[in-house]
Amino acid sequence: MKKDIVKEAYDLSKESHKNQKSIDGKPYSEHLRNVYLKLKKISNDPIILASGLLHDIIEDTKYSKNDIERKFGKKIAFCVDGLTKIPGYSKNFNKTLNKLKKYIQKDRRILLIKLIDINENIRVLPFVKEDKKERVAVKTFRLLDVLEPLCKRPIEKELLYNKKRAIHKYFFNYNLEK
Repeated sequence: MKKDIVKEAYDLSKESHKNQKSIDGKPYSEHLRNVYLKLKKISNDPIILASGLLHDIIEDTKYSKNDIERKFGKKIAFCVDGLTKIPGYSKNFNKTLNKLKKYIQKDRRILLIKLIDINENIRVLPFVKEDKKERVAVKTFRLLDVLEPLCKRPIEKELLYNKKRAIHKYFFNYNLEK
């Protein structure tokens, strides 16, 4: 594996998402950087770190799985593809969940990246349009329910339960404000 693969992943993710904004109005690259920084606290695995930086590149940019494989190798391309939603995500939510489960069963690193990504997505829930908040919260909770039986290691369980508590707290508070 290339020595600077994480740096290359960072550079590509920053460049490929440079004109995109997160729902909170910040540059989208900040979401990817935050995912990376949280992953870095629990792993030094370059495949996890690079995949975390690239996790949205296939669904949000011009890059394909083949492009990622050519540049970063099969393992990173597999992880990134496993984290990529099926087109028409709302309509294909269950298919996306099944795909994610199958990929996690083949490479557990995907689970860790997804749990950290969910953490970052929960952080921007207050910025979701009012008419979509409940749907997003429910889908996130369903996703966590699907991931729960796959969480075997203590760090995975801790991340999952922290996310469930956060989404429950947010959703409960949101409904009280309605």
